[in-house]
Amino acid sequence: MIKHRLRWKAAREQTHAGLAAAITAATLALASTAFVGAPAASASISTTASRPAPVKIPAQLTQGIHTVLDFLDPTTGLLEDTNWHQAVAMSAAETYQQTTGDNTFDAVFNNSHLKNAGVSEFENSLDDDTAWWGLAWLQGYQIAPHDRLYLQNAEDIANYIYNGGWDNSCGGGVWWQRAHTVLGFIHVPHKAKNAIANELFLELTAWLASTYEAIPGDTALATKYLNEAEAEWEWFQEVGMISNGTSIPNGKAKPIAMSKNLVTDGITNLHPQYNKGACNDGGTTNDLFTYDQGVILAGLAELYKAALNDPKDTKYRAQAPGYLTQAENIVKAVLNPNDKFEMRVGKKLITTTFTTANGVLTEPGCNSSLPCGTGDEAEFKGIFVRDLRMLDDVIASAPKYNSGSACTDLYDHTNYTQCTTMYDRFFTTQATSIYAHDTDTMEVGKFGYTTWFGMFWQGPSVPTALDTQVSALEALVSALNLPTPSPS
Repeated sequence: MIKHRLRWKAAREQTHAGLAAAITAATLALASTAFVGAPAASASISTTASRPAPVKIPAQLTQGIHTVLDFLDPTTGLLEDTNWHQAVAMSAAETYQQTTGDNTFDAVFNNSHLKNAGVSEFENSLDDDTAWWGLAWLQGYQIAPHDRLYLQNAEDIANYIYNGGWDNSCGGGVWWQRAHTVLGFIHVPHKAKNAIANELFLELTAWLASTYEAIPGDTALATKYLNEAEAEWEWFQEVGMISNGTSIPNGKAKPIAMSKNLVTDGITNLHPQYNKGACNDGGTTNDLFTYDQGVILAGLAELYKAALNDPKDTKYRAQAPGYLTQAENIVKAVLNPNDKFEMRVGKKLITTTFTTANGVLTEPGCNSSLPCGTGDEAEFKGIFVRDLRMLDDVIASAPKYNSGSACTDLYDHTNYTQCTTMYDRFFTTQATSIYAHDTDTMEVGKFGYTTWFGMFWQGPSVPTALDTQVSALEALVSALNLPTPSPS
């Protein structure tokens, strides 16, 4: 239960000692922090909260955030290392700061940013790992728009992925693993064009497009990234990663019954020419993960914003509402506890859902009776909730009018049936369950109580790791300061 925590005890004490000055200098008036005025003209992040302050922050959330600092390596300014989990942790910390106004993590952001100003350390042969860092830098620019280096890093990563990861094989799309050389002479070929790498590229390019649309004089870059995002979305739909509700063969056994609008991690057989050779790599095509359902939501939300604000292309503007409709259809497929699907876990075929009967999000094939450890799967649920909150914020500010109990878009052909009510209940349900059933507080030496959040939000509160901590924190932050729908 606490074995992995004890291995961090020595590092925890050293890290706290090294960070004491920085943390002391940070503003920690968590329950009443408000930020006004323009960002300071310096290289450090100065928060401009994207949601209204003050925000009341539960003590457990505050404690849980500071637990993350235990994993900070003060010599690099990074959380443990540079893999994709740490990029997600950085984004989670950025979202926390934007939501609450608490600038505890300023020292983390600036240290990491200034010591790693170039992006080469964050680029590798796995395009999804690289894209997570692009999103983290781009989010840093939203917090500190005076510092163009954050934006430049994000742009460099997007260009790195497009120039080396996108090609016309399989009709387009980004490779999950690009061809590369190991040890200077061992050639590793391209491997698979899967959902997550392409979803991340969609989000990154669409977000860059909307960012440059807001910068006077940068319309050419806005157009470049919007075109790349639109090409990505067209390809993503064409190859059939979004299920049409039919059975999907997994290559080894009988077809898997799939719900409509769920996103599979690999390419399906909707278009057989895309389901052979390196494009699919012979792997399974029925894997279902919560983060595949989530990242596409953020990508479509950003694509909506970029298309709606495109000053040149009326076609993109006309298509914009449809992106939110598609995103809502995916959310409804995930949140409906009666929408069951089949999934292969090892050699076992199970029937499952994305939520418990009480509405708590679970990883398919991963619960207390089907343990999956604290690896990649531990990070997925928080990504889904954070990206749903991004979609929720966009829908709340989208042009619409109130008609009875439904929210209907001004575009006649689009109906936002959920608005934000259903999503708000979902956010609250996750936070309530985590606090009640998935919180473990233990006393750790002179630093007082350390709060940990485990793998299973419905309980039990073990196992725990940095991945489970970050995932739960993303859900808890998403439940703060829920948006108010735009007036009719």
